[in-house]
Amino acid sequence: MEMKSFQCAVLLILVVGLAGCSGLSPSESTSYPTGYNESGIVDPELAADQHATALSEHDNYTERMRITSPTLDGFVTTTIRTDTVENRSAAALEINNSGETFMDSKMYHDGTKRYTNTQIDVYGDTYATGNESLSSFQDSLVNTSQIDNWLANISFEAAGTVTRDGATLYRYNSTGVDDPEAFFYTTEFVTIDAIESVDSTLLVDEKGLIRVFEVTVTHSSDGETEEGTISYRVTDIDATAVEKPDWLGAAKAYAEPNGSEPVVKKQ
Repeated sequence: MEMKSFQCAVLLILVVGLAGCSGLSPSESTSYPTGYNESGIVDPELAADQHATALSEHDNYTERMRITSPTLDGFVTTTIRTDTVENRSAAALEINNSGETFMDSKMYHDGTKRYTNTQIDVYGDTYATGNESLSSFQDSLVNTSQIDNWLANISFEAAGTVTRDGATLYRYNSTGVDDPEAFFYTTEFVTIDAIESVDSTLLVDEKGLIRVFEVTVTHSSDGETEEGTISYRVTDIDATAVEKPDWLGAAKAYAEPNGSEPVVKKQ
């Protein structure tokens, strides 16, 4: 089962985003990351591109994303571990609905091929394999255009600096949302009457790497007040190990000898 189909099933509603803290006001001589200044984000596209560039300069790192949705009555969590030196990556995706795990998917990329082990409700273990570049694998989970969209549709203002693990981070707080449709996908079953509040914080380091981005959106829907959140974090920079999963042998056993299309078979 393709990861992209997972995303389509998951992102029926909500947001996508990242979290923060307080600190001292930068001086006029402060050198801000590309796409930012003392007032806020001046170029979301450049800021998103710089985030990707800054990430690529590290040997390894972990990305964590969590989405909560009142409409789904649950949450979606994604953890991506990447080792750029070994040219491999591993990811875990969980979809929880009404307190129960609806889907638990684990993925591994060895630099040239993707392997997936998925458990969906009553279907049991399902394996998929397919040829795919590492960059495409990573983009299917979190990509630059998503980050650009997040940054472009929230108004931010600078809120000083904080220090985390010895690194100086610039803090930006939200002042409002420019385009609610950028954070909500509505269907005939879901209506959003009004956005009541948006609370978002972004922490970015001096090189433009977004360490934390978090957004909480409160809205009214059919007379009810509901809240959705998204949290994105980059952690364990240059301290992330990507190990081969114990299910890799089983996934390889189902691989087709030819072709690039993934093959899915039950265990």
